[in-house]
Amino acid sequence: MTTPHAPRRRMKAVGATGLSAALALTLGVPATFSAAHAQSPQQVEGSTASASGNAASRISPGLQKAEGQITVYVQFKGKGAYEQTQSAAVLARKEAPANRQAQVQAIAAQVQSQAQSVAAASGAKLMYTTHNAMRGAAITGDAAQIRALAERPDVERISPIIAKERMNSGSEIDTKTLATWTRENTGYTGKGVKIAVVDSGVDYTHADFGGPGTVDSYLKAKAMTELPSADSGLIDRNKFIGGIDLVGDDYNASVAEKSTPQPDNNPLDCRPDGFGSGGHGTHVAGTAAGYGVTANGTTYRGDYKNLTEEQLKGMSIGPGTAPDAQILAIRVFGCYGNSSVVMKALDTVMDPNGDGDFSDRADIVNLSLGGEFAPADDPESYMINTMARQGVFTVAAAGTPTPIRVARRMRLRRCRWRTPTVRLSRLTVSARPRRLVWSGCRVIIR
Repeated sequence: MTTPHAPRRRMKAVGATGLSAALALTLGVPATFSAAHAQSPQQVEGSTASASGNAASRISPGLQKAEGQITVYVQFKGKGAYEQTQSAAVLARKEAPANRQAQVQAIAAQVQSQAQSVAAASGAKLMYTTHNAMRGAAITGDAAQIRALAERPDVERISPIIAKERMNSGSEIDTKTLATWTRENTGYTGKGVKIAVVDSGVDYTHADFGGPGTVDSYLKAKAMTELPSADSGLIDRNKFIGGIDLVGDDYNASVAEKSTPQPDNNPLDCRPDGFGSGGHGTHVAGTAAGYGVTANGTTYRGDYKNLTEEQLKGMSIGPGTAPDAQILAIRVFGCYGNSSVVMKALDTVMDPNGDGDFSDRADIVNLSLGGEFAPADDPESYMINTMARQGVFTVAAAGTPTPIRVARRMRLRRCRWRTPTVRLSRLTVSARPRRLVWSGCRVIIR
């Protein structure tokens, strides 16, 4: 028996960043857009890092006076493996990535050695490393001892990691997506494009992604630690092409006893409110690239270019904005709580199966997450700008704070509202159309 699902209401209720990731596809954003507009780390507002500066200049302003236990990202000098091993033509997306597995694995081993060294030197716990987009490590330890790492000649900068929350709201808007699908001589539906959804995972057994859409299929998939095989009847591998769970169900960065990730290779989303509720990542992925579900609960398999408005209205769940795009799920949230492993997820996007061959990298990254008023030098900002120079486009949430919450925080912060999403090298979206103005400060939330 098929159980109805509702990750979104037909075409109308859409998640801000999931929609925008898909719009980046359907509107034909050129592959060179992000690379052409990417900022180098030193150009990021608020950056004090300098390769030739003193140790103090390598410490983020948010870390300079911190005390007690803190989680930080220590960036090492040198290009990430992708930029180090690929040609200019590959970075400009004019050629496919070359297989440089041996070199990539050597860089990964070097970064791992450096990470263990900085963890030991500061008495910190090593959380994870990154090497594809940027070389670095996330560690948790005493702030004063971590600051001393800036004296090391191999350290580029040290920045605190702000735990990220899920961010996604419904908006009653008309995206004119149907007109884009059916437009003569265009018909952009996302075909041939891979979207990495960095979120709570995706329920690939859902009919919106070509799965059977039953309780039994979800429970079978939930018991696995690997993705189901293509012939399992649980997954459509033409839609859901891969992914990884970096954290596990119980992970929560804000709870000490649950802050250690328990990863596996099955990025299935949780059902926090029971079967049929849909998780956050499932909603986002469906908004971006779901097939759509017919009135009788089955996957829509028709031609989107020939869809009429009447047919669309008759569907149980409307297609995502780019229904022919493929999905990679990088799970960074447990069933509840926030996450500090977004840096690891972004690095994974460049090489999802971790074999050192970048041919499986994503084209677009969707981040429906964030931290309100995160610092300008949030390490995720550096990572996203670096990925942009490498030809991977990111869509990130600006958040959906209420005017009251914004007003209170803006006044406390002297109108310095910053999020990791305010960069030229990504598309930033908020789901609340509001304009807030104070004396000496003007804030626009689009």
